[in-house]
Formats: sequence, C-alpha cells, structure tokens
Amino acid sequence: LAGFDMPHSWTGRIAMTEDYLPKVVDIGPNAISIYGFSGRGIGPGTLFGKCAVDWVINDDDSAFPVAITPATHARFHTAKALYFEAGASVTHLLNSRMP
Repeated sequence: LAGFDMPHSWTGRIAMTEDYLPKVVDIGPNAISIYGFSGRGIGPGTLFGKCAVDWVINDDDSAFPVAITPATHARFHTAKALYFEAGASVTHLLNSRMP
C-alpha cells in the first residue's frame, strides 16, 4: 500500500463479556454501544449492524436479538486486565524457551 494515505484507523480491545453474549447498551438519547463479540465479531457484528440500522429507522428496541440494557461499569476491570496480561506474558515466556 505504498503511497496510499490512511487518514483514519480503528483499534480496540477484544471485548468479552462475563456471559459471552454481545451487549447493546443505552449510552444516551438515541445512542447505543454494541460490543462483546469475544473476538468473533465479523458475523455477529454484521448482523448487529443491520439490527442497528433497523433500530434507527424504525425506532424499535426489539430489532436486536438481545435486550438494550443500561450502561454499567465492569467489575474488577483493572484486576482482570492485570491477571490476563500476566498469564499471556508467562505463556509467551514459556513458549519462547521451548525447543
């Protein structure tokens, strides 16, 4: 892609939920957040994108296969992040030492 300008990009974490189900969260007037595809978002993300269009056009909360819920804060987010980061680091260290 030499010479091709990419003025915008997207990055993000893999969003996993405790019950492994995607979430549709009410984040304000006429605004939602859709996340939690647990690293498998291509198919479900496409479906939820279509549902979001239906939600906007028809103002219909039942457009999604899951309920729209109020926003909440993740419990123990920092502790969980440190736990998984430590586990990943140990795994990579052990794998790098194996013949």
